[in-house]
Amino acid sequence: MQLAPRLLATFLAAALLGAAVGAKAGGPVAALQPTTGTSLSTSEKALRAARSPSRRTGGARHLGADLRESLAEAITSAEAKHGIPALLLVALIVQESGFDPTAENAGALGLMQLRPFVAKDCARRSGLAWKGEATLLDPVRNVQIASAYFSELVDRFESLDLALAAYNKGPELVKRQLRNANDNTPTARFAIDVLGRYQSYTARFAAY
Repeated sequence: MQLAPRLLATFLAAALLGAAVGAKAGGPVAALQPTTGTSLSTSEKALRAARSPSRRTGGARHLGADLRESLAEAITSAEAKHGIPALLLVALIVQESGFDPTAENAGALGLMQLRPFVAKDCARRSGLAWKGEATLLDPVRNVQIASAYFSELVDRFESLDLALAAYNKGPELVKRQLRNANDNTPTARFAIDVLGRYQSYTARFAAY
């Protein structure tokens, strides 16, 4: 079935990042990350971005050096496994929780704000350990499960902006909105904010 017109974030992504939706083995993913002209490793860039100030916290500096290192490794491992740029995952974390591992909002928990029933199902599908809601309060486990879930949404919707919308408001709501071409979805702002922050990180670390 033909998808309804893309969210406004599609055009923002094209303008800011100069990139379109690309492909990876196993499904489509946004080909956003620069691959040349840089000397820092991806994990080092993710770690530097994690240290950057956010609107709500001081980045991840409050977490301590060891946990920041572990998170950088988890984020870059997720990039390698799922094809989602590490700095995009950092942008998503900052947008969702400001790097607060104890964050809770409307039942969603942890760094990347997943609801336990969503996380449990995704962990099962991905072969990741699940030990109840406390799993989501472990920052590294949270990143592992949430990045797997986000990758599933990218593959499902074949669109980065729609995947971000679905991550924020739920895939069933986005599907309903897509069935009504006249419905201006309220989730575009979230995608715009995440992509804008990702673009900022990309520009900031482009010279390294």
